Amino acid sequence: MSDSYGKIKVDEIENSDGTLLDLTTAVTTEATTSTKGYLSAADKAKLDGIEAGAEVNGVTSVNGSTGAVTIQGFSTANNAKLDGIETGATADQTKADIDALNVDADTLDGQHGSYYTGYADTAVASLVDSSPSTLDTLNELAAALGDDPNFATTVTNSIGTKLPLAGGQMTGNIAFSGSQTVDGRDLSADGSKLDGISAGAEVNAVTSVNGATGAVTVQGFSGDYDDLTNKPDGSGSGLDADKVDGLEATSFLRSDANATYNGGMLTIRSNSNVGNYWGAGIEYDSGWKHTNANSWGFAFRNNGTNGLQIKVASEAGTNQSAATYRVLDIGGATQRLKYDNYDVWHAGNSTPIENAFGSSAPSSPSTGDFWVDTTDDPPELKSYDGTEWVAVGSSTPTTSAPVISNVVLTEDNASGDRFTSQTFSAAINMLDDGAPVSQKGIKGKVTASFTQYPITNASTNVAITDSSTSQSPGTLVSIQGYSDALSDNNREVCIANVINPNTGASVHLLMRWTDNGYTEEFYTGSEDLTSWTLLCSGSNSYRSDYNVITMVSEDGERVNCFSRNDDKPAQITLANVFNNSYGKTYNFVCYTDKYKYLVYTQGNPVNITRYLRSTNAYHGTRYLGSVASSSSARLTAVEQGDTLWLFARHSTNGTTWIRELSDAQSDTLSWPSSGVSYLYNERSNSGIDWTQLRSLFKHNGAVYSANGNGLYRFDKGVGSTGTSISVPTLSGYQTHQTFAWEGDKGQLVLRVQYYQISNSNNRIKKHYTTNNGGATWTPIYFDISWTYVSGTSSNDLQDFYGGGNRMVMKDNATNWTGRVYSLGYQDVTVANGATLGDLNVNDKVRLPGVTDSTQYNKITAITDNGNSTTTIRLVGGPDASVGDTIEAVASTGTSVSTRFLVIDATGAISTHQSSDPGFVTLGPGTSQSITFPATFPTGNAPDVELASGTTIQVEVEAVNSVASDTYPSNTVTPS
Repeated sequence: MSDSYGKIKVDEIENSDGTLLDLTTAVTTEATTSTKGYLSAADKAKLDGIEAGAEVNGVTSVNGSTGAVTIQGFSTANNAKLDGIETGATADQTKADIDALNVDADTLDGQHGSYYTGYADTAVASLVDSSPSTLDTLNELAAALGDDPNFATTVTNSIGTKLPLAGGQMTGNIAFSGSQTVDGRDLSADGSKLDGISAGAEVNAVTSVNGATGAVTVQGFSGDYDDLTNKPDGSGSGLDADKVDGLEATSFLRSDANATYNGGMLTIRSNSNVGNYWGAGIEYDSGWKHTNANSWGFAFRNNGTNGLQIKVASEAGTNQSAATYRVLDIGGATQRLKYDNYDVWHAGNSTPIENAFGSSAPSSPSTGDFWVDTTDDPPELKSYDGTEWVAVGSSTPTTSAPVISNVVLTEDNASGDRFTSQTFSAAINMLDDGAPVSQKGIKGKVTASFTQYPITNASTNVAITDSSTSQSPGTLVSIQGYSDALSDNNREVCIANVINPNTGASVHLLMRWTDNGYTEEFYTGSEDLTSWTLLCSGSNSYRSDYNVITMVSEDGERVNCFSRNDDKPAQITLANVFNNSYGKTYNFVCYTDKYKYLVYTQGNPVNITRYLRSTNAYHGTRYLGSVASSSSARLTAVEQGDTLWLFARHSTNGTTWIRELSDAQSDTLSWPSSGVSYLYNERSNSGIDWTQLRSLFKHNGAVYSANGNGLYRFDKGVGSTGTSISVPTLSGYQTHQTFAWEGDKGQLVLRVQYYQISNSNNRIKKHYTTNNGGATWTPIYFDISWTYVSGTSSNDLQDFYGGGNRMVMKDNATNWTGRVYSLGYQDVTVANGATLGDLNVNDKVRLPGVTDSTQYNKITAITDNGNSTTTIRLVGGPDASVGDTIEAVASTGTSVSTRFLVIDATGAISTHQSSDPGFVTLGPGTSQSITFPATFPTGNAPDVELASGTTIQVEVEAVNSVASDTYPSNTVTPS
C-alpha cells in the first residue's frame, strides 16, 4: 500500500478473534460496516479530524446497532500515526496561525543580525588585542614558530643539552682554543705545572742537606725499607714501635674519640692525693684537702648501699681540714633521694619525683612534696605546705587560676547494663590545676525520649502568706451520717495520704471505728479535707482505742496502724479498700531491702516469719520470747530501707522493748524452721511506758517516737535505747503529753500539751518545729486552750494536710472533731516563656526535687502581670525558693529532650530533673566518677526510664580562690 505517507510492509495482520486477516481482500476492497478492507480517503479524513485522547461520550448505538463496536481493517501504521499526533493539533496551519506566533524572519532568538556580527567583531578584537601587525594572524604566528607543531617539546629538548649557570656535570671533555681562564686562572699554564708533579708528592720544608742549598738529589738509592740496616726496631735495639712504655695502644684512653675504661679506679688529681674520697667509681680529689684556696673538687662513688653518692666541694680544704662539701644520695636500699641527709623523695611518697615536673600540680599531694612548675618561665620549684603550693624560698603562696584542657567520659563497665547501677568516670586533663589546687565539680545530663511536663522558667520572686496562726473560723469536717462530725463514739480514727492502686492518684484515706455496732468505715477525702466519701465498711469487734499510730508501708500497698492501748496492731490493704472490700487484718507484712517479714500478732507466742524478698523463699521463724510471749503481748514494726524496727510491749511490766533488725544483723541470727528461737534475747529496754507511746514515724533518716511527755530519736546502728530530745517548757505550766509527726513541708512538728501548775484543769496545746534536731524550737500554728472536765478524754491524733489546709483532730476536749484551717499560700513570680501556657488553675505541680505525691502543690490562681512575668499562686506542698521552676504533674506526651542528673557529694545519682541543679563538688582529683542507682524515685530502673539510645554527657568545673574554669566532656551512648 502506498500513498503520500510512504509504504507500509507487513507479514500478516491478526483479526480480533485470533484469525489471520486476508490481506488480498483487505488491500483491494474498501472496508464497509460489514466487510473488511482498506481505509478509504473519506474515512481517513474523518480520523484526521479526531483529536488525540478523544472519548466516546453518550454513544449507545452506531447506525442503529447496539453492543460492542469494532473498527476492522485499521492498520498498525495508522495506529502509529495517531499516536504521533500532538494533543490539540489541527489539520493544517494557516497564515493567520503563523502570524499569531509573532515570528520575525529578521531576528534569531529575538536578536537582529547586527547583534551577532558585533559580538563576533568584539571577540576577534579581544583575541588580537595589541599584537604587532606581523603577528596578528594565525599564519604569522605559525611561521614565527617555524611551522613546528611540537615547538614546546623541541625547545625543551634543546635547553636540556645546555650546562646550567649554577653548574653541573659534564659528560665529555672540554677543549679550549688558545689561552682560557676559569675562575681567574689560566688553565693552559697551570695544567703544564700539574703535569710535572708526581702523584702522592708532598711538600717538605727541607732547605739544605749537609749544608748544601738548592735542589737536593738522592742518587743511587734503590730497594725496599726492609733492605736498610740499623733500622729503629731492628734486632737487638730493644725498641717496639707499636708500644709505649711496653704497653699496647689499646691500654690507653683516647682523647680524640670515645673510649671504654675497664680498670678498678680512675683517680684524677692535681698535685695532692691527701684526703682522697675513695670508692668504686670515679674519684676527683683536687681541693678536698688542699692548700690552694681556689681549688675545688667533686667526686662520685657507690656509697655501699647500691646507690650513687655525689660530693661537690662548696669550700676549698686546707692542709689541716677537708673541704666543705654537699652530698646528694640517689637510690640505694632505702630508695631515697636525699640532699645533705634530708629527704627530697623516698619510696611511699604519693608523688614520685619523676612525675613532679610538668604544667599540672601532682594530685593529692602530701605536706613537703615538691613540684617543678613548668608553666613558669623559667620553671619554678614549689613545695606543698599542706594547703597550697609555695615557691621554695618564698613565704608567699604562689597562686594561679585553674585551666582545663580536656574531659573524657567513659563507661566503666561497657558489658553490663546501660545505666542501672553503672558508673561513669571523667578523666580531667588540667593545663594548670591552679594554686591553690582547684576543687573539681561535676554536673551531668542525659538526652532521651522523655515524657514531657509543662514547666515554667526559674522563679524571680516568692511571697509566702502564712495564715496558719489563725484559728478562726475553721471549717468543720463533714463526715457522712454524722452531723456533729466525729463524736466521742468514734473511738478509733486513723488518717493517711495513700496512692489509689486503681488510678495511681494520691488521695486522703480515713478509717474510723465506732461503738455503734462495732463498725469500721473507710472514707476518701476531698483534696482540701473538708468533705469525705464512704468507700466501704465492715464489722470488727477488735478496736484500737484512742491514739492510733498510722504509717504507710514502704511499698505503698498497705497502712500499718496500732494503738497504745490493749488492742491488736493491724494492717490495711489498700487494694481491698479501694475495691470496696473490707481490708483490715491483724497479722501484717513488713519489708526490708532483702527480706519480707510476716508478723503473727494473733499467735501465742507472737512470732515473726522471714522470707527472701526476691524469691519469696521461706527463711525461718523466730519468737519474741519472754518480752511478749502471751496473747497480751503487743508489737508493731517500722520499715526503714534495710532495717526493721520492732517495738514490743513487755507482757508483764508494760515497758516498751525495741529491736533494731538490719538485714546484716538478721543474717547473723539463726532462723530455724522448727523449734523455738527467741528474737528478743538481743533486745533493749527503752524504759518507755507502752501505754504512753503516742506517735511513731520516720523523719530525716531516723525513727521518732513521742512517749508520755518526751520525744525520742532512734538512729540506725546507734543502739536501740534511743536518744532523748528536749521538748520546750512553758513558764507556770507542767508538760503533760507530747505528740509529734512530719508536717506538710517535711518538717518535724511537735505538739505539747501543758497543764497549769496552779490549776491542773487549765490546759493548753502548743505547736513547735525545729530545723536542728531539737536543739531549738520555733512556735508555729495557733494555741488551743480549754478547761479540762473530769471524765472526758484529752487524747490527740496528729494533724493532717491537704490542699493548703491543716485538719486538726479533736481541737477541743469533748469530741473527736475534725476542723480544717488554712495554712496560707505562696505567690511565685516567673518570667513568661517555657511551657507556662500549658499550666492551668487546679493543676497539680511539683517543685524541683519533689517525688512524693503527697508533697505536690496545687495552682489556685494564675495572674499575668503585664510586664512579661506571671504570678502563680500555690497551696500545699513545700515552699518555693527564688530560682525554682514549677513543673506540672500531668504530662503532655513524649519527645526527645535533655534532663539534668541530681548528683550528691559522693558522686551518687538519685534522679533526673528538668532544671539544672548546678555543679556538685567532688574533690581535687583529676579523675571523678558518678554512679546511677538501681532504681529512680519513680520505682523504675534507670535502663527502663532511659530508653536505648539515651546519651550522657558531663561538664566539669575546676575552681579555686583565684578563678574557675569549666569544660564539657564527650557524649557517650551506652549500649
